Amino acid sequence: MNIDDIQVREFSGDDIAGFLEYWYDGDPAFLKSLGVNPEKLPQRRKMREMLELDIARQGRNGNRPSALLAIALQGRTVGVHELTHLRPRTGGARAGFESGVMHAHIWRAAHRGRGIALASYVRAMQDYFRRFALDAVLFESPAHNKGANRIKEKLGIAPSGESAMRWPLLDGAVRTLQYRVTPAALPAIEQRMRQAWRERSR
Repeated sequence: MNIDDIQVREFSGDDIAGFLEYWYDGDPAFLKSLGVNPEKLPQRRKMREMLELDIARQGRNGNRPSALLAIALQGRTVGVHELTHLRPRTGGARAGFESGVMHAHIWRAAHRGRGIALASYVRAMQDYFRRFALDAVLFESPAHNKGANRIKEKLGIAPSGESAMRWPLLDGAVRTLQYRVTPAALPAIEQRMRQAWRERSR
């Protein structure tokens, strides 16, 4: 595997099955380790319908672009990035959003820890900045999620604070580390990503 084998692209109907398998057929203990309560997920059928509607609306009739990006390894989808909590820009003439919170999910254990997210984080941020004219991409990474926080460390993204995340799917409040990335920081982050990849390959 090399760095160019990892891409992000538009989430499509072909990706829905893998998305649903991750959330509904995987190990409940893994989801709970992320702080997610599987019992709070919408019904599987409802989730499918929401994904299908999102795909059908992509870029049509002035609709907002999709906030889902597929993570592909050698052309095969292995996970997804999602942008939530989009905050519209207020004041001024420039359209777009002040910020959005970015998430990453690698669907299968066999693909985790291989550096896939290291590359996809950067490519997803580049895409989200373009799609939504963002001032910043935010992360709310559970403090106990060592893998997610280690990726930020390798990319040189320092925590900007701590918080307690209380989202509907979570089983109570989850302590998080907060991160903030601006478009101006992306070139240096990409350089660190490529350096980290070279070090992995030695």
